[in-house]
Amino acid sequence: MGRYLHILISFIGFQLAAQPHNFLNNSGSTANDEALAVCQGAGGRIYTTGYFSQTVLFDNITFAHSGNGDAYVASQDSLGRYEWAVQISGSQADRGLVLTTDNDGNIFASGTFGGTAEAGGFNMTAAGALYIYL
Repeated sequence: MGRYLHILISFIGFQLAAQPHNFLNNSGSTANDEALAVCQGAGGRIYTTGYFSQTVLFDNITFAHSGNGDAYVASQDSLGRYEWAVQISGSQADRGLVLTTDNDGNIFASGTFGGTAEAGGFNMTAAGALYIYL
């Protein structure tokens, strides 16, 4: 019994010591906001995508919404500080749905938009109800 208890205590101690530094950072608006995908990239950076429905704040980065909610992609450093964010702003409901990175540090985001939308200087027009961006 004593041997098994020692192994259990050692295992619990190892698990507690191995826990990474966690942080919580407040961002968002006063309406419906959702982070729908999160991934970790090189150097511990954290990338999120989702949508917001009113003027949104990511630390010192502010976006005003248009249409029925806008999508976003944001980057945080390993300490949780926002480094940058991009707004996907359209005339209808826009959503960031999927996010991943590769070994070269590239970020790939995908989601939906309706009507016309703009993202980082690129203009997109949906011919139907909803289109997918990548």
